[in-house]
Amino acid sequence: MDPMMTMLKLLCTQPELTNIEIGRLSRRTPRTVARYRKNLLSAGVTWADVINKSRKEVYLLFNKAKREAKCARPKISRVHRILRAGGCQRSAWHDYLATSSAPHLTLSSFLTYVRPRFRRRHYYVRVAKPMK
Repeated sequence: MDPMMTMLKLLCTQPELTNIEIGRLSRRTPRTVARYRKNLLSAGVTWADVINKSRKEVYLLFNKAKREAKCARPKISRVHRILRAGGCQRSAWHDYLATSSAPHLTLSSFLTYVRPRFRRRHYYVRVAKPMK
């Protein structure tokens, strides 16, 4: 059985066991067992509820969903045109903010996405001077 399902089964059927004992039996840390125990009690979930769900559904029942909002990627040709005209990366980012739909990439994410593409072309990328 899956270690997570083993842990949940022990939490539901044998609540008198300590977090350390359940952690040893299910190969989980006592802190993880404590977190799942707390979430199990607050949600009022029983073993019958858990056994009929897929692993992904059970995981989402006890954990926060990952960020689902996908940011629009910048158009490299447009960024390239701005940099060739003498603009800096920050001005290319501002152009990206003005032309793309929300949600936007942060400046650091934008630069992480853009910089490797220009290194492959051996293209010199100018960085804006810090503001005083």
